[in-house]
Amino acid sequence: MMDWLALALSEIGRSPLHYDRVPKLPKSTKSLENICFVDFGTIGTASQDEIAALDERTAMALEGNIPACYAQAFAALQLYRPDGADETRWQQAIAGIALFLDTWGSQAERLGWAARDVIGPQFTPTALAWVLKNARVIGLAMTTAYLSDGRTFTRAR
Repeated sequence: MMDWLALALSEIGRSPLHYDRVPKLPKSTKSLENICFVDFGTIGTASQDEIAALDERTAMALEGNIPACYAQAFAALQLYRPDGADETRWQQAIAGIALFLDTWGSQAERLGWAARDVIGPQFTPTALAWVLKNARVIGLAMTTAYLSDGRTFTRAR
């Protein structure tokens, strides 16, 4: 596992920015103007500290060669536990999608997989992160991810 990923995963749960409810994050920040954004909530607004934390996590993802179209959504997933996801399920989704992005991120981007397909808005079975459940992606096509436990995941078009 890459150093940035190990560091990010080790910090999860220690940050005071973990919430039971997900705040609505800004559509863009000065340092994130060219990065696509997934709306991770509908309540509240992000504070300057939350924006700074999101910027920092996004920069870590980009430095770790996560494609830009997934970096901010991945950062937000690490910082904010979605409604309906317990701590264990949330950690499982982060670890699974981190491995996916590290291994398949560039190919997924080339194949047209959007952040909503990979990470999704909220806790939803329409996003790969929430379907993995300890399985790994062993193959990736235009609309289908093939999982190590024999299941397939087909993204919405």
